Order: sequence, then structure tokens, then C-alpha cells
Amino acid sequence: MRIIQKSLVDYNAIDTLIQVQRFIGSKQNATLLFDAKQSLARCYGRQAANYSLLVSSYEDNSIHKIEFVSHDYQL
Repeated sequence: MRIIQKSLVDYNAIDTLIQVQRFIGSKQNATLLFDAKQSLARCYGRQAANYSLLVSSYEDNSIHKIEFVSHDYQL
């Protein structure tokens, strides 16, 4: 399977993306994003808002890879 899209999702926009994934019926992706947000908050605490998620989407519309990146990261 190959990656078809990479997206930077700001910490404050993660909840919106989770809701979108639930709405379109992709509960597994929503769960992955929720877990990633919780991990980000645990790792960085109050500084979590200074980070984003790099989300890699694959051909079958699934998310298999999520990475934490600081706000100065660019694609």
C-alpha cells in the first residue's frame, strides 16, 4: 500500500478531524487520532499546542502512520 496524502494537523484542529472521521464512518481512524492527541498531551503537557500531527493517509483511506512534529516543520 502506498501513501497518497500527508497532512499537517494543528493540535487545536485534531478534535475537528476526529469528528469528521467519525461522521464518514471511519471509527478506526478517529480512534487513532484520539490516541495520538492523548499521547501528544501526555508527552508535552502544556507545550502540546506547539506541536502538530503529521498524518499519512493510504490508498484505502486508512491512517497507518501519525507523527508528532513541531510547528516549525514544513512539508
